[in-house]
This record gives sequence, structure tokens and C-alpha cells, in this order.
Amino acid sequence: MIGLSASRRFRGLQQRWLASRTRRACVTLGVRSGDLSIRLADDHEMSRLHKRHKGRSGPTDVLTFDFTDPGDSQRGHLEVEIIIGAEVAQREAVKRGHAPRIEALLYIIHGLLHCLGHDDHDPSQAAAMHRREDQVLKAVGVGAAYRTGGQRRSRRRL
Repeated sequence: MIGLSASRRFRGLQQRWLASRTRRACVTLGVRSGDLSIRLADDHEMSRLHKRHKGRSGPTDVLTFDFTDPGDSQRGHLEVEIIIGAEVAQREAVKRGHAPRIEALLYIIHGLLHCLGHDDHDPSQAAAMHRREDQVLKAVGVGAAYRTGGQRRSRRRL
């Protein structure tokens, strides 16, 4: 089940669309059961959470909290809370030339991939993870959205 909560302030991210595409992304990634909670937060809340959980100042794009029992993710089961920096998504979407909801979906997929064992701590891992993000975005009908080297890879405004 996918739960999605947000304040009215972030209606531009179109929660129903996000929930629908997130469900499709879960199928693409082999997630068959579990509970995925997605929350959209403003810069103030993201800054507070970023400092509390990562020890870093300022807002961030996404925080993922994986409560899945060890081994369950290999069986397609996840228990996850993903918090999206909605204002970060809105700013980055402008830079990347696509709708804020596409940016938010990118962050959700990024969080899911971390829960499924992907990492982005070094350049080669990051490149592989971003390629997988774009594959999933294409599979759900959005198209590639991750930008590398200052180039916009998607101008879609779904």
C-alpha cells in the first residue's frame, strides 16, 4: 500500500499522479508488498530533519527511512517512509526543465533504489543508480529526468 501525505501548499506536485506513478515504479522494481509512506515537506521541515538524522545543515531533496526486516527486500517486500523536499523538487525541476512532480517522482525512485540495495557513494555507483532511475522513469511513462553534466535530459511536462 502506498500512502501519500502533503500540505495543500504542494498541490503542484499532484499527489494522485505521484501515487499512481509510484505504484507503477514499485511493480517495475519488483516490490510486491509492504507499506510505502511518502510525505512532502517544506524547506524548514527538511532542514530540521536533515540536521537531526544526517547531521547536515540545510534542506535536502529526499530522506529515506527503511524499516524493512533484513532479507524482505529481496522477496519484494518493503516498509519505507520517504520524505520529499517539495520546495527543493520545485527549484530543481525548473533547473532541469520539467514539472515538479517528475522531480518528486525521481526522488521517490531514488529512495526506493536505496532500500533495494543501490548506493551512490562513489561516481561509478552514482552513475549506475542514475541510469536505473531513468530506466524506471521510462518504464512508468515519464522518460529520463536525471541531469548530468549540466545538460537537460528531459523537457517533458507530463
